[in-house]
Formats: sequence, C-alpha cells, structure tokens
Amino acid sequence: DDRSLIALIEEEINLLPPRMKQVFEMSRKDFLSNKEIAVILGTTEDTVKKQISNSIKAIKIKMGKYAGASIIVMEILRYRP
Repeated sequence: DDRSLIALIEEEINLLPPRMKQVFEMSRKDFLSNKEIAVILGTTEDTVKKQISNSIKAIKIKMGKYAGASIIVMEILRYRP
C-alpha cells in the first residue's frame, strides 16, 4: 500500500549521505527554495540543485524494483506545494 511505499522511500532517504539528505529534506520536507538552502548552508544554488538531483536519482535507482510504483515515487519526490 501507499504507506509501505512511503516508508521504503523514507528508508532510502535515510541512507543518503548526510549532506545530501539534509539538502533533500530542506527542499522536500521544509519546502525551502534552492536559494534559501544555499544561503543557510553557505553554498551555491548550483550545488543545491545538484544535490537534490543526485538524491532523486539515487532513490529512483534503489526503488527500481518497485517499477509499478514509479509514478507515485516520482510524485512524492517532486512534490512541493
């Protein structure tokens, strides 16, 4: 079900390298802009974009065995109100 899928995604997020996880969560959970994240972390917006992109790629690869759920996974990973 959806809750199991979300739990698996959360597990994969927790396995990301610490800085990548931090950037990903600031973007997708705290809904901060790339610029805001860059200022807070003292880095560039390009670095933030790359970290988010790499996070999504890593999670997609690890979730590949759940191919039927790939659309749901992508919506969860890209969701930003």
